[in-house]
Amino acid sequence: MDEKSLEEWVTFGLSALFLADPDMVAQSLWKIADDSIHKTVTRDELIRTLERQGFKLRRLTNSEAAPALIAQVTDRYLDGARRKLIQKTLIPRPATQTLLSRLQETKASDSVLTGTAGGGKTGCIIELVDELRRREVPVAVLAFRLDRLKPVSNTAELGQQLGLEESPALVLAAAAKGGEAVLIVDQLDAISTASGRNSDFFDAVEGLLNEARGLRGQVNLHVIVVCREFDWQNDYRLRRLLSNQHAKVEVGEFSAEEVKAVLEAEGFRVNLFHSSQLTLLRLPQNLSLFLEARFDPSKSPRFNTAKELFDRYWDEKRRAVAARTTPLPDQWGDYSSDDRRDDDDTTALSSQRKIRSVFR
Repeated sequence: MDEKSLEEWVTFGLSALFLADPDMVAQSLWKIADDSIHKTVTRDELIRTLERQGFKLRRLTNSEAAPALIAQVTDRYLDGARRKLIQKTLIPRPATQTLLSRLQETKASDSVLTGTAGGGKTGCIIELVDELRRREVPVAVLAFRLDRLKPVSNTAELGQQLGLEESPALVLAAAAKGGEAVLIVDQLDAISTASGRNSDFFDAVEGLLNEARGLRGQVNLHVIVVCREFDWQNDYRLRRLLSNQHAKVEVGEFSAEEVKAVLEAEGFRVNLFHSSQLTLLRLPQNLSLFLEARFDPSKSPRFNTAKELFDRYWDEKRRAVAARTTPLPDQWGDYSSDDRRDDDDTTALSSQRKIRSVFR
Protein backbone atom coordinates (compact mmCIF):
# COMPACT_ATOMS: atom_id res chain seq x y z
CA MET A 1 0.00 0.00 0.00
CA ASP A 2 1.39 3.41 -0.95
CA GLU A 3 1.49 6.29 1.53
CA LYS A 4 -1.55 8.11 0.11
CA SER A 5 -3.69 4.94 0.18
CA LEU A 6 -2.58 4.25 3.75
CA GLU A 7 -3.49 7.78 4.79
CA GLU A 8 -6.95 7.42 3.20
CA TRP A 9 -7.49 4.03 4.84
CA VAL A 10 -6.65 5.47 8.28
CA THR A 11 -8.90 8.49 7.70
CA PHE A 12 -11.86 6.35 6.64
CA GLY A 13 -11.31 4.00 9.57
CA LEU A 14 -11.27 6.87 12.06
CA SER A 15 -14.44 8.29 10.47
CA ALA A 16 -16.18 5.00 11.18
CA LEU A 17 -14.89 4.75 14.77
CA PHE A 18 -15.36 8.33 15.98
CA LEU A 19 -18.00 10.99 15.32
CA ALA A 20 -15.31 13.65 15.09
CA ASP A 21 -12.87 15.17 12.62
CA PRO A 22 -10.62 12.20 11.68
CA ASP A 23 -7.62 14.53 11.26
CA MET A 24 -7.93 15.67 14.87
CA VAL A 25 -8.20 12.07 16.09
CA ALA A 26 -5.14 11.17 14.03
CA GLN A 27 -3.17 14.04 15.58
CA SER A 28 -4.10 12.80 19.07
CA LEU A 29 -3.05 9.27 18.16
CA TRP A 30 0.26 10.58 16.84
CA LYS A 31 0.94 12.44 20.09
CA ILE A 32 0.05 9.36 22.15
CA ALA A 33 2.45 7.29 20.07
CA ASP A 34 5.17 9.93 20.35
CA ASP A 35 4.74 10.07 24.16
CA SER A 36 4.77 6.28 24.52
CA ILE A 37 8.14 5.26 23.14
CA HIS A 38 9.23 1.92 24.70
CA LYS A 39 5.84 1.66 26.43
CA THR A 40 3.02 -0.82 25.89
CA VAL A 41 -0.37 0.81 25.28
CA THR A 42 -3.37 -1.51 25.43
CA ARG A 43 -6.54 -0.96 23.44
CA ASP A 44 -8.57 -0.15 26.57
CA GLU A 45 -5.98 2.39 27.72
CA LEU A 46 -5.98 3.99 24.30
CA ILE A 47 -9.78 4.26 24.28
CA ARG A 48 -9.80 5.84 27.76
CA THR A 49 -7.08 8.33 26.77
CA LEU A 50 -9.00 9.38 23.69
CA GLU A 51 -12.22 9.74 25.70
CA ARG A 52 -10.47 12.13 28.09
CA GLN A 53 -9.55 14.19 25.03
CA GLY A 54 -13.17 14.27 23.87
CA PHE A 55 -13.07 11.44 21.31
CA LYS A 56 -15.59 8.80 22.33
CA LEU A 57 -15.63 5.49 20.49
CA ARG A 58 -18.90 4.84 18.68
CA ARG A 59 -20.62 1.68 19.89
CA LEU A 60 -23.97 -0.02 19.29
CA THR A 61 -25.81 -0.75 22.51
CA ASN A 62 -27.68 -3.67 20.93
CA SER A 63 -25.76 -5.11 17.99
CA GLU A 64 -27.91 -8.26 18.03
CA ALA A 65 -30.85 -6.19 16.81
CA ALA A 66 -28.92 -4.88 13.79
CA PRO A 67 -30.07 -7.55 11.25
CA ALA A 68 -33.74 -6.95 12.02
CA LEU A 69 -33.33 -3.16 11.90
CA ILE A 70 -31.65 -3.03 8.50
CA ALA A 71 -34.26 -5.47 7.17
CA GLN A 72 -37.03 -3.11 8.31
CA VAL A 73 -35.42 -0.10 6.59
CA THR A 74 -34.90 -2.05 3.37
CA ASP A 75 -38.44 -3.46 3.45
CA ARG A 76 -39.86 0.08 3.71
CA TYR A 77 -37.81 1.08 0.68
CA LEU A 78 -38.94 -1.96 -1.30
CA ASP A 79 -42.61 -1.58 -0.36
CA GLY A 80 -42.71 1.98 -1.65
CA ALA A 81 -40.82 1.10 -4.82
CA ARG A 82 -42.93 -1.96 -5.70
CA ARG A 83 -46.12 0.12 -5.76
CA LYS A 84 -44.73 2.02 -8.75
CA LEU A 85 -43.79 -1.00 -10.84
CA ILE A 86 -45.44 -1.32 -14.24
CA GLN A 87 -48.34 -3.78 -13.87
CA LYS A 88 -47.02 -4.28 -10.29
CA THR A 89 -44.61 -6.71 -11.95
CA LEU A 90 -40.82 -6.71 -11.96
CA ILE A 91 -39.38 -6.75 -15.47
CA PRO A 92 -35.84 -8.26 -15.39
CA ARG A 93 -33.11 -5.89 -16.58
CA PRO A 94 -29.60 -6.70 -17.88
CA ALA A 95 -28.09 -4.02 -15.60
CA THR A 96 -29.12 -6.05 -12.56
CA GLN A 97 -27.14 -9.07 -13.75
CA THR A 98 -24.11 -6.83 -14.33
CA LEU A 99 -24.27 -5.63 -10.74
CA LEU A 100 -24.69 -9.15 -9.39
CA SER A 101 -21.67 -10.34 -11.36
CA ARG A 102 -19.56 -7.52 -9.95
CA LEU A 103 -20.59 -8.36 -6.39
CA GLN A 104 -19.61 -11.98 -6.95
CA GLU A 105 -16.31 -11.31 -8.69
CA THR A 106 -14.98 -8.33 -6.72
CA LYS A 107 -14.39 -7.94 -3.00
CA ALA A 108 -15.60 -4.75 -1.30
CA SER A 109 -16.58 -3.04 -4.56
CA ASP A 110 -17.95 0.42 -5.38
CA SER A 111 -20.54 0.80 -8.15
CA VAL A 112 -22.85 3.47 -9.50
CA LEU A 113 -26.08 2.66 -11.34
CA THR A 114 -27.02 5.45 -13.73
CA GLY A 115 -29.68 6.15 -16.34
CA THR A 116 -32.09 8.78 -17.58
CA ALA A 117 -34.88 10.09 -15.37
CA GLY A 118 -37.69 7.55 -15.43
CA GLY A 119 -35.42 4.87 -16.85
CA GLY A 120 -36.19 2.21 -14.25
CA LYS A 121 -33.12 2.41 -12.01
CA THR A 122 -35.10 1.70 -8.85
CA GLY A 123 -36.68 -1.35 -10.50
CA CYS A 124 -33.16 -2.72 -11.01
CA ILE A 125 -32.44 -2.26 -7.31
CA ILE A 126 -35.61 -4.12 -6.33
CA GLU A 127 -34.53 -7.01 -8.53
CA LEU A 128 -30.99 -6.87 -7.08
CA VAL A 129 -32.15 -6.96 -3.44
CA ASP A 130 -34.55 -9.82 -4.16
CA GLU A 131 -31.71 -11.83 -5.74
CA LEU A 132 -29.34 -11.15 -2.83
CA ARG A 133 -31.94 -12.21 -0.29
CA ARG A 134 -32.47 -15.49 -2.11
CA ARG A 135 -28.83 -16.49 -1.83
CA GLU A 136 -27.94 -19.51 0.29
CA VAL A 137 -25.10 -17.60 1.96
CA PRO A 138 -26.68 -14.68 3.86
CA VAL A 139 -25.87 -11.17 2.67
CA ALA A 140 -26.73 -8.17 4.85
CA VAL A 141 -28.46 -5.60 2.61
CA LEU A 142 -29.40 -2.05 3.54
CA ALA A 143 -31.20 0.07 0.92
CA PHE A 144 -32.81 3.50 1.25
CA ARG A 145 -33.42 6.63 -0.81
CA LEU A 146 -32.08 10.10 -0.03
CA ASP A 147 -34.92 12.17 -1.48
CA ARG A 148 -37.28 11.07 1.32
CA LEU A 149 -34.90 12.24 4.08
CA LYS A 150 -34.37 15.64 5.63
CA PRO A 151 -30.83 17.03 5.34
CA VAL A 152 -28.71 16.24 8.42
CA SER A 153 -25.20 17.19 9.47
CA ASN A 154 -23.70 13.78 10.28
CA THR A 155 -24.14 10.05 9.77
CA ALA A 156 -25.50 9.36 13.25
CA GLU A 157 -28.42 11.72 12.58
CA LEU A 158 -28.88 10.08 9.18
CA GLY A 159 -29.18 6.68 10.84
CA GLN A 160 -31.62 7.97 13.45
CA GLN A 161 -33.85 9.38 10.73
CA LEU A 162 -33.99 5.90 9.20
CA GLY A 163 -34.87 4.38 12.58
CA LEU A 164 -31.37 3.10 13.35
CA GLU A 165 -29.36 3.58 16.50
CA GLU A 166 -26.26 4.84 14.73
CA SER A 167 -24.79 5.44 11.30
CA PRO A 168 -26.26 3.15 8.62
CA ALA A 169 -22.76 1.89 7.81
CA LEU A 170 -22.06 0.89 11.42
CA VAL A 171 -25.39 -0.89 11.85
CA LEU A 172 -24.96 -2.69 8.52
CA ALA A 173 -21.47 -3.85 9.51
CA ALA A 174 -22.82 -5.16 12.82
CA ALA A 175 -25.57 -7.03 10.98
CA ALA A 176 -23.04 -8.64 8.61
CA LYS A 177 -21.07 -10.12 11.55
CA GLY A 178 -17.84 -10.27 9.58
CA GLY A 179 -19.47 -11.61 6.41
CA GLU A 180 -20.72 -9.84 3.29
CA ALA A 181 -22.81 -6.66 3.20
CA VAL A 182 -24.26 -4.38 0.53
CA LEU A 183 -25.10 -0.70 1.14
CA ILE A 184 -27.44 0.78 -1.49
CA VAL A 185 -28.08 4.53 -1.59
CA ASP A 186 -30.82 5.43 -4.07
CA GLN A 187 -31.59 8.90 -5.45
CA LEU A 188 -28.04 10.21 -4.99
CA ASP A 189 -28.99 13.03 -7.37
CA ALA A 190 -31.07 14.47 -4.50
CA ILE A 191 -27.84 16.02 -3.17
CA SER A 192 -26.60 17.19 -6.57
CA THR A 193 -25.70 20.82 -7.18
CA ALA A 194 -26.54 20.29 -10.87
CA SER A 195 -30.22 19.83 -9.98
CA GLY A 196 -30.24 22.52 -7.31
CA ARG A 197 -31.79 20.37 -4.57
CA ASN A 198 -30.49 19.27 -1.14
CA SER A 199 -26.82 19.94 -1.80
CA ASP A 200 -26.32 20.84 1.89
CA PHE A 201 -26.93 17.13 2.63
CA PHE A 202 -23.69 16.26 0.85
CA ASP A 203 -21.33 16.17 3.83
CA ALA A 204 -23.38 13.57 5.71
CA VAL A 205 -23.63 11.33 2.64
CA GLU A 206 -19.91 11.69 1.97
CA GLY A 207 -19.25 10.77 5.60
CA LEU A 208 -21.45 7.67 5.25
CA LEU A 209 -19.57 6.39 2.21
CA ASN A 210 -16.21 7.13 3.85
CA GLU A 211 -17.30 5.13 6.89
CA ALA A 212 -18.29 2.22 4.65
CA ARG A 213 -14.81 2.19 3.15
CA GLY A 214 -13.26 2.42 6.61
CA LEU A 215 -15.22 -0.63 7.79
CA ARG A 216 -13.94 -2.89 5.02
CA GLY A 217 -11.25 -4.25 7.31
CA GLN A 218 -14.03 -5.94 9.27
CA VAL A 219 -16.67 -6.67 6.59
CA ASN A 220 -16.72 -7.41 2.86
CA LEU A 221 -18.81 -4.29 2.29
CA HIS A 222 -20.04 -3.33 -1.20
CA VAL A 223 -21.41 0.14 -1.94
CA ILE A 224 -23.91 0.86 -4.73
CA VAL A 225 -25.19 4.37 -5.38
CA VAL A 226 -28.05 5.12 -7.79
CA CYS A 227 -27.99 8.41 -9.68
CA ARG A 228 -29.38 10.10 -12.78
CA GLU A 229 -26.84 10.16 -15.59
CA PHE A 230 -27.19 13.94 -15.99
CA ASP A 231 -26.23 14.64 -12.37
CA TRP A 232 -23.45 12.05 -12.33
CA GLN A 233 -21.83 13.68 -15.35
CA ASN A 234 -22.36 17.29 -14.30
CA ASP A 235 -21.58 17.23 -10.56
CA TYR A 236 -17.95 16.27 -10.00
CA ARG A 237 -18.54 15.94 -6.23
CA LEU A 238 -20.77 12.91 -6.77
CA ARG A 239 -18.08 11.10 -8.76
CA ARG A 240 -15.62 11.87 -5.95
CA LEU A 241 -17.73 9.92 -3.46
CA LEU A 242 -16.61 6.54 -4.80
CA SER A 243 -13.14 5.06 -5.16
CA ASN A 244 -11.24 5.38 -8.43
CA GLN A 245 -11.87 1.67 -9.04
CA HIS A 246 -15.65 2.03 -9.05
CA ALA A 247 -17.75 0.51 -11.83
CA LYS A 248 -20.40 2.45 -13.76
CA VAL A 249 -23.46 0.42 -14.81
CA GLU A 250 -26.06 2.04 -17.07
CA VAL A 251 -29.75 1.14 -17.20
CA GLY A 252 -30.98 1.13 -20.77
CA GLU A 253 -34.51 1.47 -22.12
CA PHE A 254 -36.87 -1.47 -22.55
CA SER A 255 -36.46 -3.45 -25.75
CA ALA A 256 -39.20 -3.20 -28.40
CA GLU A 257 -40.19 -6.78 -27.60
CA GLU A 258 -40.59 -6.00 -23.89
CA VAL A 259 -42.82 -3.00 -24.66
CA LYS A 260 -45.00 -5.05 -26.99
CA ALA A 261 -45.33 -7.83 -24.41
CA VAL A 262 -46.51 -5.36 -21.74
CA LEU A 263 -49.02 -3.71 -24.11
CA GLU A 264 -50.44 -7.04 -25.23
CA ALA A 265 -50.78 -8.19 -21.61
CA GLU A 266 -52.90 -5.07 -21.00
CA GLY A 267 -55.17 -5.84 -23.98
CA PHE A 268 -53.69 -3.41 -26.51
CA ARG A 269 -53.21 -4.33 -30.17
CA VAL A 270 -49.62 -3.51 -31.09
CA ASN A 271 -50.49 -3.07 -34.78
CA LEU A 272 -52.52 0.05 -33.86
CA PHE A 273 -49.37 1.85 -32.66
CA HIS A 274 -47.01 3.88 -34.85
CA SER A 275 -43.33 2.93 -34.64
CA SER A 276 -42.52 6.36 -33.14
CA GLN A 277 -45.05 5.71 -30.35
CA LEU A 278 -43.51 2.33 -29.54
CA THR A 279 -40.08 3.97 -29.44
CA LEU A 280 -41.37 6.58 -27.00
CA LEU A 281 -42.80 3.86 -24.76
CA ARG A 282 -39.43 2.15 -24.42
CA LEU A 283 -38.69 4.58 -21.58
CA PRO A 284 -40.24 2.90 -18.50
CA GLN A 285 -41.65 6.19 -17.21
CA ASN A 286 -43.49 6.82 -20.47
CA LEU A 287 -44.85 3.28 -20.61
CA SER A 288 -46.13 3.62 -17.04
CA LEU A 289 -47.75 6.98 -17.87
CA PHE A 290 -49.43 5.49 -20.91
CA LEU A 291 -50.96 2.61 -18.95
CA GLU A 292 -52.13 4.95 -16.17
CA ALA A 293 -53.73 7.35 -18.67
CA ARG A 294 -56.45 4.83 -19.63
CA PHE A 295 -56.24 4.88 -23.41
CA ASP A 296 -58.89 2.83 -25.21
CA PRO A 297 -57.29 -0.53 -26.18
CA SER A 298 -59.61 -0.89 -29.19
CA LYS A 299 -58.48 2.36 -30.85
CA SER A 300 -55.23 3.70 -32.21
CA PRO A 301 -53.79 5.86 -29.38
CA ARG A 302 -53.33 9.56 -30.05
CA PHE A 303 -50.02 10.84 -28.68
CA ASN A 304 -46.74 11.87 -30.27
CA THR A 305 -44.67 13.35 -27.44
CA ALA A 306 -43.90 12.71 -23.79
CA LYS A 307 -45.67 15.97 -22.93
CA GLU A 308 -48.91 14.65 -24.41
CA LEU A 309 -48.58 11.59 -22.16
CA PHE A 310 -48.01 13.84 -19.14
CA ASP A 311 -51.08 15.93 -20.00
CA ARG A 312 -53.26 12.88 -20.57
CA TYR A 313 -52.06 11.38 -17.27
CA TRP A 314 -52.94 14.51 -15.27
CA ASP A 315 -56.33 14.80 -16.99
CA GLU A 316 -57.11 11.22 -15.97
CA LYS A 317 -55.99 11.86 -12.38
CA ARG A 318 -58.19 14.96 -12.13
CA ARG A 319 -61.19 12.94 -13.32
CA ALA A 320 -60.43 10.17 -10.82
CA VAL A 321 -60.16 12.66 -7.95
CA ALA A 322 -63.38 14.44 -8.99
CA ALA A 323 -65.24 11.09 -9.06
CA ARG A 324 -64.24 10.34 -5.44
CA THR A 325 -64.63 13.75 -3.79
CA THR A 326 -67.08 16.63 -3.43
CA PRO A 327 -66.90 18.77 -6.59
CA LEU A 328 -64.66 21.81 -6.12
CA PRO A 329 -63.65 24.62 -8.47
CA ASP A 330 -61.11 23.33 -10.97
CA GLN A 331 -58.08 25.39 -9.94
CA TRP A 332 -55.99 23.47 -12.45
CA GLY A 333 -57.91 25.04 -15.31
CA ASP A 334 -58.56 28.45 -13.68
CA TYR A 335 -56.53 30.43 -16.20
CA SER A 336 -57.35 32.44 -19.30
CA SER A 337 -56.23 31.05 -22.63
CA ASP A 338 -53.48 33.72 -22.80
CA ASP A 339 -52.20 32.81 -19.33
CA ARG A 340 -52.28 29.13 -20.23
CA ARG A 341 -50.26 29.77 -23.38
CA ASP A 342 -47.70 31.93 -21.50
CA ASP A 343 -47.27 29.34 -18.74
CA ASP A 344 -47.19 26.30 -21.03
CA ASP A 345 -43.44 25.66 -20.77
CA THR A 346 -43.40 26.15 -16.99
CA THR A 347 -46.40 23.85 -16.51
CA ALA A 348 -44.88 21.14 -18.68
CA LEU A 349 -41.63 21.27 -16.70
CA SER A 350 -43.51 21.13 -13.40
CA SER A 351 -45.55 18.15 -14.58
CA GLN A 352 -42.44 16.30 -15.65
CA ARG A 353 -40.78 16.89 -12.26
CA LYS A 354 -43.84 15.62 -10.42
CA ILE A 355 -44.02 12.50 -12.54
CA ARG A 356 -40.30 11.79 -12.28
CA SER A 357 -40.41 12.09 -8.50
CA VAL A 358 -42.98 9.28 -8.56
CA PHE A 359 -41.57 6.97 -11.21
CA ARG A 360 -37.83 7.50 -10.91
